[in-house]
Amino acid sequence: MMKFKVKSALRILVLLAAYGYVGFRIFGSGDVDFESILAQEFQPQHYYILILTIVLTLFNWTLEICKWRIAMAAIAPVRFATAMQAVLYGAGVGLFTPNRIGDPIGRVAMLPPAQRARGAAMAMVTSMSQQLATIVFGVVGVLFWLNQSMPKVVPQVLTVVLTFVSLVLVVFVIVRHQHILRSLSKFKVFAKLLKDEPLNVNASWQALAQIVLLSLGRYVVFSSQLVLLMILFGFDGDVVMLYLAIFISYLLSSVVPTVAIAEVGVKASFAVIVVGAVWPNPLAITLASVLLWLVNVAIPALVGVWLPLVYKRN
Repeated sequence: MMKFKVKSALRILVLLAAYGYVGFRIFGSGDVDFESILAQEFQPQHYYILILTIVLTLFNWTLEICKWRIAMAAIAPVRFATAMQAVLYGAGVGLFTPNRIGDPIGRVAMLPPAQRARGAAMAMVTSMSQQLATIVFGVVGVLFWLNQSMPKVVPQVLTVVLTFVSLVLVVFVIVRHQHILRSLSKFKVFAKLLKDEPLNVNASWQALAQIVLLSLGRYVVFSSQLVLLMILFGFDGDVVMLYLAIFISYLLSSVVPTVAIAEVGVKASFAVIVVGAVWPNPLAITLASVLLWLVNVAIPALVGVWLPLVYKRN
């Protein structure tokens, strides 16, 4: 009970700190002009950026659905529509759980009982592959940021070496996926589902490679969406440095334990800190971050939570 209270207190503290920092940076500057942001920078001729962002949202979730289909192919083939239902319902459950840990649970709930244990393992693998993409791009972002801003801090050779190490990490996950799955089977939740049976998932290394590549592709897509929205709200600087700043802010925010309601605040606060070094406009940065979260996470997840009411297992 005490441990639960401490965790709850920490999550509330993170929530207050995230939103408090964003509010302080926006309103503490005394230079808040919503009309300028919405009327001058959000011009009608920029609507195509918003449309492109929405199109990329559809592409983003299509990549995730393809990931799930590839993962499930090691257990039982699933149709695109069935995979879509599982992915969106998982997103809906994840929206209301810390660090979206409910996402795999939601996906598993849409599977037949005989497939749930192995499905949970593959859901964890797909989730880990996305976190792996965050780490890889984050490390690359940090290294190139340092080389761009302070060339003498990180030698070019070290940059190449650390980038290579990040790629080796990707290969390790692909090659050692069976070991990862066996480690997952030791957790109580999986052991209960498995009923002491071995966790055998015949996922080929080619399938794992495809999952990782799709995760890297998804990362590029939603990072580009944030770049587009910041351009929408007035950014006109160095796009390369903006990408690097976004990579770093995503890496930092990924290690902070949050609940869904705090996630957007945590991401926005790190974006204000890191992206603010490239573009000192905390209001526009926050608006872009919140809009991306609404379009990419909140709306699809809220659609997903209704799926069990209309879902019929074939």
